[in-house]
Amino acid sequence: MDIMKIKSALGATITALLAVNSQAMEVITVHSQHHDTGARLMQIPAQKFATDTADWLDGVVGAGVNKNGPITGLAQYRGMFAQRINVASNGLNFSGAGPNSMDTPLSYTPAIIIANMDIYRGIAPVSAGIDTLGGAIDVNMRRAELDSPLTVNGRINAQDNGSGFNASLAGGAGNSQFAWLAYADTRNSNEQDAKERAIPNSDYQRHQYGVLTTSDLNQGRLFANIHRTDTKQSGTAALPMDIDYIDTTRFELSGEHEISDTTLLWGVGFQDGEHGMDNYQQRALSTAQKARYTLALGRSTSLFAHIKTGAWLWGYDGSINRHDADITNPNNDAFFVENFNNVADDRHSLFTEYTFSHRKLNTTVGARLKYNVADADKVSSTMAMMMPAVATLQTRFNDADKSVSDTTFDVVINNRYTLNSHSDLSYGVAIKERAASYQARYLWLPMQATGGLADGKTYVGNINLKPETAYQANVGWSYTNERLSIKPQLFYQRIDNYIQGTPSEDSVVNMVAMIIWAGRASL
Repeated sequence: MDIMKIKSALGATITALLAVNSQAMEVITVHSQHHDTGARLMQIPAQKFATDTADWLDGVVGAGVNKNGPITGLAQYRGMFAQRINVASNGLNFSGAGPNSMDTPLSYTPAIIIANMDIYRGIAPVSAGIDTLGGAIDVNMRRAELDSPLTVNGRINAQDNGSGFNASLAGGAGNSQFAWLAYADTRNSNEQDAKERAIPNSDYQRHQYGVLTTSDLNQGRLFANIHRTDTKQSGTAALPMDIDYIDTTRFELSGEHEISDTTLLWGVGFQDGEHGMDNYQQRALSTAQKARYTLALGRSTSLFAHIKTGAWLWGYDGSINRHDADITNPNNDAFFVENFNNVADDRHSLFTEYTFSHRKLNTTVGARLKYNVADADKVSSTMAMMMPAVATLQTRFNDADKSVSDTTFDVVINNRYTLNSHSDLSYGVAIKERAASYQARYLWLPMQATGGLADGKTYVGNINLKPETAYQANVGWSYTNERLSIKPQLFYQRIDNYIQGTPSEDSVVNMVAMIIWAGRASL
């Protein structure tokens, strides 16, 4: 994996909506808990029976979802996707267990417990997350409500195509001091049909459940949640392997406190995931010697503490992640590849944001400083004993200094100017940076473990990748009356040191890739 020096994007988006009084259309109203950032939050229609929460993005102008499988949806916004888009759940940002993003951030929150989902249209403010180079999405989960009677709500949906069945149930109660909310969600489908033919790898099975609690404090509230995700065999046709299972537990503890004219928001969460994937249980192989099974482990800790006082917002955000992935052949005990070994990917960040208004102008200025640290342990493979080229790549990686650190920053200015009672003008500029992902750095053997890129190509990482630097500009105009809403936007983005695969000129890498993926060796 190498660097393309410059990438530019120039585009425009426009929406027009006729207001109608129809109960058939359900719209989630966005309620931002942050102060006015000058950036626009978009309303996302609620698709209650969508297979995956990521499918909601298909109804948002400029956004979309890249589907590597029915329950493997990667968020996309204005040409950027996956790790370049910050996806947070109640302010916490977790990294999935698998190296190919089969367990995407949006897959961990079922619709039954989502209060609303926010996406920043235009340039996301620095308060939206650590790495928002490609945009930011906030998933706001429901809270257990104090002083509420026992309530239960549920949804059941069946589909003919693929004999699918989705069901969700949530219920809770609370007094003045403590409240609880429990939920369960199950989704499954056999392979779907198209023109009386089964679509390969379109089946899925996922079960999710958890408990959310709220405790009243003298000057605030405390929230404690636990979530479980149990995914069984599910297809991911765009990737070289399918999901065998994903077993994940997530713990969350957060608080909101009001002290005089100061508001403190904080949170800490831990996610422990185990992910098995293979290329033989749900798809045909020409020979048993090509069978592969990958076991991936991921531990992710997310932290934040934000203080708002008057027009100022100050904050810390942290993300601490560990990754392991081993590849075996169930038909050959002698085959073993340590794909990622105790990889560390830690990101710590401080930011400040100031909002002020003058007559018809509202302005938000923000800056974020980030310290990114990554490292990995030595790797090994039984192929190194049989193939000198693999031994060379293994020795290169193990002898290299794998400990890297990057200091990056974001600066954002967003403005909104009110023209009259029906229209306003918004404009903003930003410089944003992002450090490389662990896959881009530490993929030492030619593989397709690329964070869900799914382009069918094999890659080798580069430990010393430079951070990406984006130069962004956005201009928008909005007109709204009782029947019509028009909100065009024009945006520009140039990214230096854009991390993208380029053809390999390394003869050793090319030799290994040819042998492994052309099947010229009995491994």
